[in-house]
Amino acid sequence: MKSYDLQELEKRSRGVFNEDGLLYVAVGLLLLLVGASFIYRPLLILVAIGALLFYPLEMVRRRVTYPRLGYAKFTVAPGTMRGILLFALITIVILMGIAFIGGGSFQRYLPFAFSIIFALSFYFGMSNQGLTTADWLLIAVTLLTGAFASWRYPDWHDGTAVSFTSTGLIFIGFGLLKFMHFLRTVPLLDQEGLE
Repeated sequence: MKSYDLQELEKRSRGVFNEDGLLYVAVGLLLLLVGASFIYRPLLILVAIGALLFYPLEMVRRRVTYPRLGYAKFTVAPGTMRGILLFALITIVILMGIAFIGGGSFQRYLPFAFSIIFALSFYFGMSNQGLTTADWLLIAVTLLTGAFASWRYPDWHDGTAVSFTSTGLIFIGFGLLKFMHFLRTVPLLDQEGLE
């Protein structure tokens, strides 16, 4: 009798559902909004409701992804919320330190710090499905844009705007390419396949 590693099967299944590229587009849009809000402050309200981007994402998946792959509902691993809260707390402490230690003399490095935090968040978020080479490249690009912005822009607001906006555009572009590839290569299931 053949044995199956259920955790590995779930990891692969999660990865299959992200082959449509839509998650990358949603993350990219959120980054774009955050970056733009550093240039034009009133956009900050859109960032606050940016989490709602996942509702349109789900609507598109119902029309495009699920008819091609079927539907699966995944549960959140125990302790995930506790880990997220701990990560958020540590992040706040580090960012406050960079912002205020030395009378604000390290604020210039906030764009790089933000990019590290986002890269770690992306890594942990995608690790439950296994990171691809493209994911590692996106992490590297995120870190490079943050480092470049900290080096190039003395005002951390400008640096963060450039870092997040450029990273967001890269994520959106990558996600759209994946989405177009998904539409071309994954056929619709017949009704029996959906059931």
